[in-house]
Amino acid sequence: MGKRIQMTKNDGVKTLKELYDDFEKNCRIRNLSSETIKYYQNCYHILCNYKPEVYLDEINNEFVRDYILYLQQTMKPTSVNCQLRGLRSICNHAFDLGLMPKLIIKQLKYDKEVRETYTEEQIKKLIKKPNLKKCGFVEYRNWVIVSWFIATGNRIGTVLEIKIKDVDLANQLVVLRHNKNRNQNIIPLCSSICKILSEYLQYRKGEADDYLFCAMDGSRLSKRSLQCSIQKYNRDRGVSIASCHAFRRYFAKQCVLNGVDIFTLQKLGNWKSLDVVKNYINIYATDIKNYDSFNPFQTLYSDNNRLKMTK
Repeated sequence: MGKRIQMTKNDGVKTLKELYDDFEKNCRIRNLSSETIKYYQNCYHILCNYKPEVYLDEINNEFVRDYILYLQQTMKPTSVNCQLRGLRSICNHAFDLGLMPKLIIKQLKYDKEVRETYTEEQIKKLIKKPNLKKCGFVEYRNWVIVSWFIATGNRIGTVLEIKIKDVDLANQLVVLRHNKNRNQNIIPLCSSICKILSEYLQYRKGEADDYLFCAMDGSRLSKRSLQCSIQKYNRDRGVSIASCHAFRRYFAKQCVLNGVDIFTLQKLGNWKSLDVVKNYINIYATDIKNYDSFNPFQTLYSDNNRLKMTK
């Protein structure tokens, strides 16, 4: 009996799944962070939801355009661009292997909006110290963490990885060993947050290699656990915003309003690109008050040296 004819096509052409498996393997060889690999996995899964089975010779400019239309049905332009960056990286890997031609995948243009951040009134509610005689460790720890977010503008992933040994209260410094761009960074700490940490460590105790902010049993906090804790903490204090990242935006905004220069702000926030910092400046510059006090022309000009129109 002869061999049955199978309804297949694209003999010798790799599937998207085969490409992605090789792509992820390459990411691990390059020692990319677990967060980056999870991001690519998410991009791949969403792509599979759009078209479960696809061969590489089917991925062309028309495929990308249709995929963008698919994403736009449920996503904002920022989220669409996030998925397109992942797709571009996967396609570039295929190009490097000689499996498909180079695809030009451009980002969508959109009007940038001022993203939600905390008001001064909300911040005052959140930084009010709890009564240590009545509150438990979790509430007290959350107050310290919120104070830390406001004082440093750190990302949540960075905060979770800080260990007790990383904090130098004597010199008011902290070593940030886990950052989004994978570069270690040393930033200054204000005297107020150092005072808060000094007291906190008396209750937290622990060894030098222990995490600074921990769970009730002293173990490392998970990202989800901290997000839920801050959400409850904010809600209990009458603040509707629950985002940890909104503290980072508040930090950046206040630095801009206080006249911090762009390079110092980049260093403090550990932003890899100046473009992000410039965006904060463009958004919040209109909120600057008492502009006359630091405008270079205004500070030099006075009624006594006005030009007189004579002829």
